[in-house]
Amino acid sequence: MRVINIVDELSNVNFGIWNSAISTAEELLAENIDSEIWAFGNIPLPSGINIPCRLIKDEGLKKFAEMAKSLDPGTDVIVTHGCWRFPTKWGYWFAKQGFVWVYTPHGMLEPWALQQKKIKKKIYLELFEKRWSRYAAAIRAVSSSEATNLRSVFPSSKVIHISNGVDGLATGTSDRQWKQFLFLSRLHKKKGIMPFVTGWINSTFAHNPNVRLVIAGPDQGELIRLEKLIQNCENIIYVGPVYGKAKEELLRSSDFFLLTSFSEGFPTAVLEAMELGLIPVMSKGCNFNEAFDAKAAFHAEPDSTQISQVLDKLSQMSKNELDQMSANAIELILSSFTLKTIALQQIALFNSLSLENSKKNNN
Repeated sequence: MRVINIVDELSNVNFGIWNSAISTAEELLAENIDSEIWAFGNIPLPSGINIPCRLIKDEGLKKFAEMAKSLDPGTDVIVTHGCWRFPTKWGYWFAKQGFVWVYTPHGMLEPWALQQKKIKKKIYLELFEKRWSRYAAAIRAVSSSEATNLRSVFPSSKVIHISNGVDGLATGTSDRQWKQFLFLSRLHKKKGIMPFVTGWINSTFAHNPNVRLVIAGPDQGELIRLEKLIQNCENIIYVGPVYGKAKEELLRSSDFFLLTSFSEGFPTAVLEAMELGLIPVMSKGCNFNEAFDAKAAFHAEPDSTQISQVLDKLSQMSKNELDQMSANAIELILSSFTLKTIALQQIALFNSLSLENSKKNNN
């Protein structure tokens, strides 16, 4: 079996989607399942990622159809990541050729997301996205909340919940001082960075020299407002985009991970932080209720007043209490969200869909 992962592009901004698309490739290979990634554009995979990658520079299907001649609908599975653009059109085309197609929206059809550019999305959803995606053998939700939402959008489709995962090999710091808070994401309205910073400035942490808030990530429209807000707060710093080794070092030097988003699919960044023992402060929009249930995260919506209240409560907690939450975070990741666990769930899905497809084609 071979899994063809199709994404829009391989840019840093799109890292979350394409990284989750190929994250289980090594685990799948251990079970004799090859993986490839096909992407539109001319941005290659970063060096060191050993997975076949094909770049598609023609928006039409002619070149795409030529590439597809090397595939076999009897053994190869098509998995598209994201929606609205090329992946869904390509997945639909493959399904019409008899391939198993797994459609993965990655949170792009969540209620908050659908309210952005509402009219344009509603028209496209009704005219194209829904019509094409009905040909998918299954729709993968990356969180239980997304699964519920997708079942309402696609009531006649098979919706399967398989989360994202991490390798489970990282180790956390055993003696934390609980001083550094980290926001590590795009500076986009959706991520709730402005309410969080406003909440920080109105909390007991503001101007406290013993703690600091580090903000890292590429700007997508919020930096001008952010800089005006933090210029008079001495313990907030913006360090710009951070990737690779620098990103890992920043995570390891931090104690709390912040993501009070309005909407997410299922943020792998939170898993990466928890694997290292960081405690998330996150919203329900992150679709990770398991972390709240495990007493491994603080809940705060993208509302500055609520964020201030949560930070004030957090500041009163003992080191032992925070250490226990950190241990809970690591345990949750290792027990339920490793790449091996996720890969086994993917394999079970691919095998069942391939069997169904074979029966259908033989009848």
